Amino acid sequence: MDNYTPPPLPQQKSGNNTQVLGILSLVSGIIALPASFIPCFGMIAIIVSVAAIVLGILTISSAKKHSESKGLGIAGLVLGAISFAIILLWGLLFASVTTAAIKSIDETQKELENMSNQDYEYYQEDEEDSLQGQEETLFIEEQIAE
Repeated sequence: MDNYTPPPLPQQKSGNNTQVLGILSLVSGIIALPASFIPCFGMIAIIVSVAAIVLGILTISSAKKHSESKGLGIAGLVLGAISFAIILLWGLLFASVTTAAIKSIDETQKELENMSNQDYEYYQEDEEDSLQGQEETLFIEEQIAE
């Protein structure tokens, strides 16, 4: 009984690591997909979608090395890629709308400047005519008063 040695521990599969990476990839993709549809929430969703893509790639490469299932990694990778594409489309939409709005504002501002310059010129001409008429009226009134 003095020479008792415990039985050897069974070898653990590396599949646990692959499964954990796959589950993390899938969960990240599931979170990123609905978040990517929310406008202006893309900066947070893009981080989660990139995490899903990276974890999916790591899962697939680990599963290939150990001849294990790649399903979770592929699902996470696909969900992450779809959400990333949706976020990019939102960004393009906002960029085009912003560019069009800035262009429209610039054109409107130029039109207003042209209109105000023209009105000012007409106003100056009218004002000069009315001032001359007032001076003549004042001169005549002074002569009558004398």
